[in-house]
Amino acid sequence: MRLTPGGLAGLVLAAALTGCASMVMTGAADGGDYRAPGDARSSAQAANDEAIVAAINRRYVHEPALDALDIHVDCRNGVVVLQGTVPSVAAAGRAAQLARGVHGVRRVVSRLRVAR
Repeated sequence: MRLTPGGLAGLVLAAALTGCASMVMTGAADGGDYRAPGDARSSAQAANDEAIVAAINRRYVHEPALDALDIHVDCRNGVVVLQGTVPSVAAAGRAAQLARGVHGVRRVVSRLRVAR
């Protein structure tokens, strides 16, 4: 599955809206803290983690061997967790390699599955 320009716009919109509910609920809309309730990270660390996720997702969108919509990226304190389905073992390795290359990533945990 290739990402079309319309699909890319949808991906960007979905990524932008992902944290909106927690931001409004915790007061970020009023200039307060935007972390989800129960998140022990500092605001600065949470922002760094979100920047890491965004950078990894941008790399995946531009990587022909990967379908960015099939890989979920999460980050906590610089530890990245990759989940989803990729077409091959080589693609799983490439996804982990691209994630490791992002500034601020301390470790990558790949839980990617190879499609059959």
